[in-house]
Amino acid sequence: PDKKDPPAKVKGFLPPYFSKIGLSDEQRQTIYKIQAKYKEDAKKLQEAEKQDIDKVLTPEQKKKLIEVITGSKDEPKKDSK
Repeated sequence: PDKKDPPAKVKGFLPPYFSKIGLSDEQRQTIYKIQAKYKEDAKKLQEAEKQDIDKVLTPEQKKKLIEVITGSKDEPKKDSK
């Protein structure tokens, strides 16, 4: 990118009432960057939580969970034509 190009603006949503308190564009961008950071951190934590929970299940329980979620017992799915 050309050094003269302005940095790309981050998009997001302001917390309630923040749009009414006269935030500068710089403050908005900083808030959006903070929100993006925490959103990414939350995704990582959710994935780690899922992996830790999966470690508690036995292989049979994992198999049964897949059956419950998919609604099948290793049956091939039929085409819906």
